[in-house]
Amino acid sequence: MVLAVMVMTVVTGLALNNSVFSNKRVSVTLDKINYLLWKQQILLTVRSHRLKKLLTGNVLPPAATVVLGGGVMVEKDEYEVFVTQYNALASWLLSTIDPSILPHLVGAETAEIWMKVTIIFANKSPTVKEVCDVLTACGAPVSEYEQIVTVLNGLPPEYRPFVVVITTSSYPLSFDRIASMLVDAEM
Repeated sequence: MVLAVMVMTVVTGLALNNSVFSNKRVSVTLDKINYLLWKQQILLTVRSHRLKKLLTGNVLPPAATVVLGGGVMVEKDEYEVFVTQYNALASWLLSTIDPSILPHLVGAETAEIWMKVTIIFANKSPTVKEVCDVLTACGAPVSEYEQIVTVLNGLPPEYRPFVVVITTSSYPLSFDRIASMLVDAEM
């Protein structure tokens, strides 16, 4: 997941000189539980290359050609650089996404990829278990007791009878068992 993009002088908000390249590695591949961490790394990388306008679609491509004296039409270098950056950013962005998510992005280009990923993940609240798994992966494990207390404290009042049964049980219940009981109670 290395980003090789041009870092350049700014013309219309985008880098346009292809003389310097920089490689950026992102340590997180977007999956179903790490959207916020992935988003932070992507935005930091994209901003460091001054390409956020490409990512968000807030820039129009420059004219592809210019007409010179005598009616001769020539391609503009700025357009070629724009297309190169746009495609490089889209390719790199897709390389930072788990293969299970890629089918949702088929045919999308840079700004559309960003928008679709945002739509897919922005409204998805992670479960307590998912958050705890991420914290454990980061070296800050959450005990099963803390997980249980967090879930029980977050329940609405109609679950009070279940909370009483769980907290007064003579034998300890696992987080998974409590989650199963709560799912059964919802049905």
